[in-house]
Amino acid sequence: MKLPRLTLLPAAVATALLGAAPAQAYELNRLAAASDSQFHQLSADLLAALGNKGVAGPASAETGSWGLAGYASTTYTDDSKTWSAVTGAEVDNLDVAGVDAWFQAPHGIRVGLTAAALASTDDALWRIDASLPVYAHGRWTVDARASLGAVWSIKDVDAYTQALGLEVSTVHGLLLPYGGIGVALGEFAASGADAPGNQTLVRPDVYAGLRLNLPSFAVSGVVDQTGHNTSLGLRLAVAF
Repeated sequence: MKLPRLTLLPAAVATALLGAAPAQAYELNRLAAASDSQFHQLSADLLAALGNKGVAGPASAETGSWGLAGYASTTYTDDSKTWSAVTGAEVDNLDVAGVDAWFQAPHGIRVGLTAAALASTDDALWRIDASLPVYAHGRWTVDARASLGAVWSIKDVDAYTQALGLEVSTVHGLLLPYGGIGVALGEFAASGADAPGNQTLVRPDVYAGLRLNLPSFAVSGVVDQTGHNTSLGLRLAVAF
């Protein structure tokens, strides 16, 4: 039985990590004024940062249980000079922090909802995701995963992300190594008379992570490669 005060840990961790991120002030509302090539580059970086980074890891809770988690990730931009030309700031990495909640349904199905924000901006992301076990034998499990996200707060730009993939995991005592492969998809549309052309992006996504399951909470770390972008993620979760 987890203590109720533990429910504050995920939000506290996300807030702390977001506040500790480097203060790189950049204005995403200028994206609609970018050239076609600039908008394409920035959209690719945003897709890597805002997509499902595999931070959650495989399901390990009992049917009917639910949980909360705080997470943070940093994604290295592919071309900081393009960010400088469009936003006025040479952005080397995009930092994201958020909170997610999930429910463990029957047959191993897990559904989740995530609310996240880009550091140094007012832009927020909402994402839903689901996972379904497709193979299990001994210590090994393979899950199919899918997610759908949207960012509505960028002026004159609509941004949507999707992800599909497979994730394999194995249990070794308190440690749960996992990894996945899939595809990240993004739709970025700008409006306005001089707006750049819409971008539809498809990028390969590969990641590897490790989760430590402790009595009261779990800690996960992950390394992700989406297209040309490398991301690092950290997550603290409690289950009930």
